[in-house]
Amino acid sequence: MRNPRNAPPAKAPAAQTRPSWSPKWGLAAALAGAYLAFSPRLTAVYSLPKLLAISAGIAAAWLAVAASAFRGAPPRPRGALDAPLTAFLTLCVLATALSSDPFLSLVGHHRLYSCGLAAMFLAASAFLATEWSDEPERPDFMFRIVLASSALVGLYAVLQSVGLEPFYGVTKELLQGRAIASQGSAVYLGATLLPAVPIALHGIVSGGNARNWGIACGIATAAGLACTLSRGAWVGTVAGAGLYLALSRGKRPALDRRSTALAAAALAAILLALAGAHWARTVGNSDSARLELWRSTAGIIREAPLFGTGLDTFEMSLRRHRTEAFVRLMTTRGGQMNAHNDFLQIAATMGLAGLLAYLWLLAALAREIGRGLRDPSRRGPTAAIAGALFGLFVQAKFNPMPLSSLIIAAVLAGLLPGSREQRAPCPRLLTASGLGLALACGWGAWRLVRADYLHKRAEVFWAVGRHDEALEDLRRVSALNPLETLYAATRFRLLEAAALSDPEPLRRLELLREAAGLGEDLVRRRPAHVDAHQLLGNALMGLNLGGGGDRLAEAGRELAQASRLDPYFRPLIENRLKLARLTRDPAAEAELSVQLRRLDSLAPR
Repeated sequence: MRNPRNAPPAKAPAAQTRPSWSPKWGLAAALAGAYLAFSPRLTAVYSLPKLLAISAGIAAAWLAVAASAFRGAPPRPRGALDAPLTAFLTLCVLATALSSDPFLSLVGHHRLYSCGLAAMFLAASAFLATEWSDEPERPDFMFRIVLASSALVGLYAVLQSVGLEPFYGVTKELLQGRAIASQGSAVYLGATLLPAVPIALHGIVSGGNARNWGIACGIATAAGLACTLSRGAWVGTVAGAGLYLALSRGKRPALDRRSTALAAAALAAILLALAGAHWARTVGNSDSARLELWRSTAGIIREAPLFGTGLDTFEMSLRRHRTEAFVRLMTTRGGQMNAHNDFLQIAATMGLAGLLAYLWLLAALAREIGRGLRDPSRRGPTAAIAGALFGLFVQAKFNPMPLSSLIIAAVLAGLLPGSREQRAPCPRLLTASGLGLALACGWGAWRLVRADYLHKRAEVFWAVGRHDEALEDLRRVSALNPLETLYAATRFRLLEAAALSDPEPLRRLELLREAAGLGEDLVRRRPAHVDAHQLLGNALMGLNLGGGGDRLAEAGRELAQASRLDPYFRPLIENRLKLARLTRDPAAEAELSVQLRRLDSLAPR
């Protein structure tokens, strides 16, 4: 009998080089959702549908990643961006924990949802799922998703610009004639379309079927960009396209004469449209306001220089620090939710520590691009990704980065070649964490969508005279999302209107007490928010007038606190003046009248 110790060793099975379940379809759904998702059935028409679609797509991608990891796929390669990305996310969590408004930092601003901790985790999850998959070795599929989605959005923008709105319930009045398509803002539309231009150029250069995709989708995207009238997006597009052409030197477009003539004619038409739009649009006030916005940002940075005021608290902090020159340009009711510069935005909301982590992340990303460019087989795709990311980087110096662009950038960064030499020790823990975060974001997004839908339905019910159903819907909204000031303000407004129209004194008093309780709950949950204190102050004034007891002193304290948080908000000063007249306080009345005249001199009505 043969000694088994002398038997030749069994041949080890070949190592699996790619996951058995691909996350590409989930990532494709997230990308398509970032471009296309919107719903007029919601108050947040453009942002919440994207948040839900992106969360669902990333959750599906991580389900595939987890299935592969638990079925014996090799551990995820450790990428060069892991350390800076971990540092940046850690500081995001710290900035949220120390935030002046933790709810706002966690979820993000209503109608945007692009700068909160949830958005940062979604972007990181999209990047890691893409990097872990086999898509970096064959990025053409993701490129086509970007091109096709961008082309559809570009064509939608063109239709809007010529006065055709194909979707019912979407506003047909375009601000300054600028298309918004599926993004809700011309600036956001430009930032979403521009990454497709370098990718389209890459397809044209590559030839074959990619050439036709590049020409068709590139023309549609460029036409949509022209309709945005966003100079920041145009500059970013030129910068991204220029970088791609510089990095892909040595290659020539695979174009025949017919394709060349078609592309040249389309580009000439687009350039003429851009020139006409530039001359037609007044931009001086916008430029001056942006400069004053940056000056006002310095005050926010000085308030909390190390860790910032908290993710997505810029607009709330700006209300305390905006300069008189900014008020003169933007009016006393105007504000900004973003610094219109990514460096200043991060310095204000995450402090200098967050800014350093962000710079480290950018430097690591540049190194990864350099590694891909040194590989001849990956030079073209890497140059396209570099051009797309650089275009977004440039436009972020003038305009905010919407959630859609953040997710697009994350997926494109994940398509870079990366380092495959080292191995992460705990792939199952990583995949479980990624899946858990994606599912948590998806559950939270669904809860936000449900509340927003009920809020929109309540406004419709009220408009058609179904007042009791409207108020009942708003109570359900408060149960789903008790921290959103917009929902609380709507409920307060309708409660006040119902009380004024109700002939029954006891019923009227009950509605006014409900409004006061709503304000007290909001102040307890969000004590740093101007609107919470203003809402409570107004509710206490109404309760006093309705026979609910003498609460005017409390109302005065709440309105005074709101004024400390925003000294230039005219409606607030008007409410304080009304209170001074109710309490027969001539000194306060005179002082507040002077403040109103001062505001009139800064921003005439």
